[in-house]
Amino acid sequence: MNPEQLLVEVAIAIRYRCISTTHRWHVIYYQDRITCVPSYENVPTEIILTVFTEHQIKAGFTDKHWDDIKTKVTEFYKELHK
Repeated sequence: MNPEQLLVEVAIAIRYRCISTTHRWHVIYYQDRITCVPSYENVPTEIILTVFTEHQIKAGFTDKHWDDIKTKVTEFYKELHK
């Protein structure tokens, strides 16, 4: 996968996130896939690609947030393929 494909996978994970009463999720890379988990899950910070809230979903992500996600995904991709 390249960074663009990873970004698509992030968008898919966000779209199909599990229901959570916390209204906050982590997008993580775990066991060779990208997924969303509720923020109350204990995950290592090094596998978190981004954090988002229910409000951001309803209001829509800003371009800045997508740029931040893309930067993080690109850095993660480079680290993954060292």
